[in-house]
Amino acid sequence: MSNDMLGDRRKAMEEAFFARENKALRKRLKEEDDTRRRKEALAAASGITHDAVLEKLAALDIQAEVLHRAQGVAAAAGGFLGIGKKVSAPEQRVLEELATVFPD
Repeated sequence: MSNDMLGDRRKAMEEAFFARENKALRKRLKEEDDTRRRKEALAAASGITHDAVLEKLAALDIQAEVLHRAQGVAAAAGGFLGIGKKVSAPEQRVLEELATVFPD
């Protein structure tokens, strides 16, 4: 084999390697950016500021809008530990909105 053929092969292998590496890096950066955006949306909707909690919620792919609406239900019920059996009008509206988001 001539040096030209070996040089061409080496160059092709290098280009293929860097193309794979660039693709993997772009994918990782996009995933990190998506996670950051989900965490920001969750923080804005929930008021949660603890990064580890936001990280877990983002990993669960909790949608900020759903969390915001569920928070509305909890607030209308007197908080997450509110006790009572009657569903108020604001709670019912939020539950109906959630039903449209999560159909059976």
